[in-house]
Amino acid sequence: ANTMATVSEAIGLALPYSAGAPAPYEIRDRFCAAAGEKVMELIAKNIRPRQIVTRQALENAATVVAASGGSTNAALHLPAIAHEAGIKFDLFDVAEIFRRTPY
Repeated sequence: ANTMATVSEAIGLALPYSAGAPAPYEIRDRFCAAAGEKVMELIAKNIRPRQIVTRQALENAATVVAASGGSTNAALHLPAIAHEAGIKFDLFDVAEIFRRTPY
């Protein structure tokens, strides 16, 4: 879950620093409230997730996963997210990013 929480930040679908807050910490409550406010702002501006999740965002997320030693499950989840967003980004793209990213 930590890897995909980090991915959510890296692709821009979670607020900065929100993925790292441990579950029992009260700061999580503030992140939840702030996330709700941000969602309402984005809806008002007609900004949708597919405008945020771009190929560059997915590449960034794969780089973060590789650099942090995150779960290889991300290699499956990132292409699935890309597919849902209509972006060409497959396991081979992830593998290339993993290969060239120092750990």
